[in-house]
Amino acid sequence: MEFLINPNIAYIIVTACGMLALITSAWLGEWIVAAIIALMLAGGEALEEAASARASAAWMAPRK
Repeated sequence: MEFLINPNIAYIIVTACGMLALITSAWLGEWIVAAIIALMLAGGEALEEAASARASAAWMAPRK
């Protein structure tokens, strides 16, 4: 599978957009929106770590 853009660059772009949205919503005084965006950013990173750990464990498991 070939990507049109490097996945590392895509991750940086998505994170930057999330941070921009977080900063903008806080600057405008939309604290609930800022909290939701912060939860989305943190939750996405936690899900990514969990999926990576699970994939690594499955890859290292002995084959039967």
